[in-house]
Amino acid sequence: MVLTLRVLLTYSLALIFVPTALAQTNSVVNANVVSSVSATNSSFVADLAELPADGTSMVTLTATIVDANNLPLPQKEVIVTSNRGDIDTIRCYAGSTLTEENKATTDTNGVARCGARSLVPGEATFTATADTVILEDKPVVKFTPLPILTQLKITVKTPGGGQVTLVQPPAPSATPSSPTGEGLDHSPSSDKLVDTGINLQIPFWVFIITALFFLLIPVLLLIIIVLIRKIRLMIGAARKHAEAEEALLAKIYTLEQQVAQEQHAVTAQAQQVTVANEKLTDKIDQVSDQLSSNINGMSQTTSEAVTPTILETPSAPEVPPSEPQA
Repeated sequence: MVLTLRVLLTYSLALIFVPTALAQTNSVVNANVVSSVSATNSSFVADLAELPADGTSMVTLTATIVDANNLPLPQKEVIVTSNRGDIDTIRCYAGSTLTEENKATTDTNGVARCGARSLVPGEATFTATADTVILEDKPVVKFTPLPILTQLKITVKTPGGGQVTLVQPPAPSATPSSPTGEGLDHSPSSDKLVDTGINLQIPFWVFIITALFFLLIPVLLLIIIVLIRKIRLMIGAARKHAEAEEALLAKIYTLEQQVAQEQHAVTAQAQQVTVANEKLTDKIDQVSDQLSSNINGMSQTTSEAVTPTILETPSAPEVPPSEPQA
């Protein structure tokens, strides 16, 4: 590996007779330095191939940095990264202390150690970079999902002061010590379940009520089904009643329309009768007037014809009174 070093050299020339005049010359010198880290001979390994993704269990990642002659290289900075990014938490050691950084410095044996944990299941590939040299070894660690119920411990307090355990996770295996003696907690590769410390204590009366509730679920379901059926019947009856009311209202409306039509017809007929009566009355008046005029004419004619006849008729002879007979 070649390192480029930039050295800035400044030369200042001062004039003897002109102290205020100052000339500066800047130049850059590049130097190529080959790193002593061997990417092939150096190693980067994980002590576990598989562990639970519980956010607590950690895998130890150990980088041993050597040169081409397999000689250890102390005081080399090693940076550890994951291909999954920030979902994997990587913390490295500084001596025996676990730091908050993902980089460590090799000791006198050229060894740097880090730990990794995650809450996200899946496979993670870890990479170590020492002195800008990427090591060829890239361990793959699988974080396995953890069933919830296997991490949960449920106990019931009895009235006598004791307790009964209903659910309990399997006991975790003995935790090996960390590479430096402390601070790193992990399980063997065959141990996939750990106790996360969730302990749920249920009072006895709560347990009894819960048990009765689950026992009465079939009865409650039957009651609910019966109530739903009754509600459906009531809704059906109400719907039928509403339909009957709508039909009755439709009939009433039809009858009202018929009555209105008949009233309209009767009114029209009455108007026609009134008009006929008026016409008949007019005709009667006309006939009466005509008869009156005819009668008047006839009377005048008759009177004119009778009067001359009466004037021309001779008077009858006078008859002498008869004498009384003896």
